[in-house]
Amino acid sequence: MEQCLVLIGSVKNNEASSFGSGFLISFKSNLFIVTCKHVIYEAGLENLFAIPNPKMTKSPIGGYKILPISKLHFHPDDTINNTYDIVVCEFKESSIDDLKQISFLEVENTSNYSNPIVNDVIKAFGFPIEYAEPLFANNREDKMPPYKIQGTIQDIPISGLSQTGFIGKLNEGFFAWTPRNTQELKGLSGGLITISKNSNTKPCGVILGSADINICINSQNVDFKGIIFAKFDRVLDILKSFHYEQSS
Repeated sequence: MEQCLVLIGSVKNNEASSFGSGFLISFKSNLFIVTCKHVIYEAGLENLFAIPNPKMTKSPIGGYKILPISKLHFHPDDTINNTYDIVVCEFKESSIDDLKQISFLEVENTSNYSNPIVNDVIKAFGFPIEYAEPLFANNREDKMPPYKIQGTIQDIPISGLSQTGFIGKLNEGFFAWTPRNTQELKGLSGGLITISKNSNTKPCGVILGSADINICINSQNVDFKGIIFAKFDRVLDILKSFHYEQSS
């Protein structure tokens, strides 16, 4: 499942720079990139690409296989000030001639993903900037592994958050507890959340941001780093809305 992850960034003079994370999906024989709305807005759409299978170099031999992001699709319930912060992106047709070696998540129906509940153990995958940029500097042709975090789903009160990179519907979010000393997570937004049950691993959410959380446990205040994410249902909402529009 990690093979479907992409680094969202820009490529200039054949050198890559990172802005965020995303992943590739297939829905009704169409291929898309999923990431966060704020990743697109912060980076700017011009010269923005999804980079499958990034390597530990900004300039690999033969250059990067890049997917230029084009048309964007948002959740049908989104408004300017109230958003699920997820975007499903098309990419330019000229970039899809050779995709046989790129992995896509099949998300045709609800059996392809899982909805998490409190106390589930989940894993988060992506390419945070402070993780990816030093690896780019290695100037090696080795594949860059995604950054991984494991945490437990908790329904944390909004009052427990001290900061967040998340925009939108906070009541949608779940929070995965991770140690406070985890690496700076800017750029993890748009990454994939997975859950494993009965030896099956399925996608269950899209990373929206992170926040510092202070929770009282056994009469002591404990600091955690929280991962905020939207349920995978929201991706299907967008895809079904888009497919309906195309079919009408």
